Amino acid sequence: MSPIDAAFVSEALEAVDAGAENVNMRDGHSEFWGAEQLALKLESTAHNVEWIFNNTKLEVVGETTNLMKCGGEQDGWDDGFLVSKLGNINGLQVRQTSSCHIEFGLTSNMEDTSLYENGFYCGIFADKKLVRGTKGKGNTTCGKYELNENFTVRILRGSVTLLRNDEENPFDVIGPCEKEGTSMHAMIHIKERDALGNLEGIFAVALVNSIDINGNLLTDAGVERLAPALEVPHSKVVHLDAGLNRIRDQGAMRIAEVIEKRASVISTLVLSHNEIGDEGATRLAEALGKEGCRVTKLWLEGNQIADEGAVKLAEALETEHCQLTLIELAWNKIEDEGAQRVLQAISKPACKVTEFTLDHNKCIDKKTKKMLTTVLAKCPRLVDLT
Repeated sequence: MSPIDAAFVSEALEAVDAGAENVNMRDGHSEFWGAEQLALKLESTAHNVEWIFNNTKLEVVGETTNLMKCGGEQDGWDDGFLVSKLGNINGLQVRQTSSCHIEFGLTSNMEDTSLYENGFYCGIFADKKLVRGTKGKGNTTCGKYELNENFTVRILRGSVTLLRNDEENPFDVIGPCEKEGTSMHAMIHIKERDALGNLEGIFAVALVNSIDINGNLLTDAGVERLAPALEVPHSKVVHLDAGLNRIRDQGAMRIAEVIEKRASVISTLVLSHNEIGDEGATRLAEALGKEGCRVTKLWLEGNQIADEGAVKLAEALETEHCQLTLIELAWNKIEDEGAQRVLQAISKPACKVTEFTLDHNKCIDKKTKKMLTTVLAKCPRLVDLT
């Protein structure tokens, strides 16, 4: 890679740490290196976090970070607290000690009170009792715990969950969380009577919701590396432009695995001008037809899809779970059988597609052209983008 290309990609990656919502790596010619570095950024939960401290201080002893009260009122909201200034906190982990009393949680309002009227919290008390609160509804006892355990409040799979130690299943589910939940503020409250609390870690996620890696010579190997970063439970990426690369069937199949995962929130997917054939298109169709897939717009023009892939895509468009409203299939190798099958699918009332392309394929039958004209006349919702 040339120094200019490397500098361009590095600048895009630095923007992720700075809290950018858009990653612009278009025409960066980064190949695998760019995909690897971008994946590391998206997977990281250690982005920069700034804090506002009120009557609270941090004291680092060895590998332990202690949260300590330093002045303030003995009772009420004037007690110490700290809150993140960045809205990219996904979770907080606190370790219990022999005499700790601490509340920590997530809120959409930086000025929230100790009742967390806009958010969620968990309280750890010295009598080995955990309580939780949801949007100002007061305390609910979660259960008992043993001393020296770790607890984490984290947004996970659409809910605010309380995790204990390294257990996979939640200790408790505090409440549901909206799509923008990962843009909440992290808060920790420390009362005057506390001894201290140990802050084990802060999960600060990337704010990226749009990735443009168009024109980067990306191959299937690069897709394979990037895919896990798009599958993390806290991913915010809704737009992925991977057009004008060198992605083939294997890469398309891996992307299909991504979009059918519950964690994926990708709604617009650009795979135009790659080298995807029937096998890749078939696997994408399978994912698009599954319940939970959120993709609404798909660009596949300029690939190598023929009738077999077109037929499978048509079958997906007819499923009740398919959410596509736009599909572009121009400049492929689709002949009359595949083209007619696609037209038949998008003409059905249950199909959600309103915009499409099929031009510059291998359709030569007059029946196909007549069918296109008839479909456009009978289905006013449809727009041929050619």
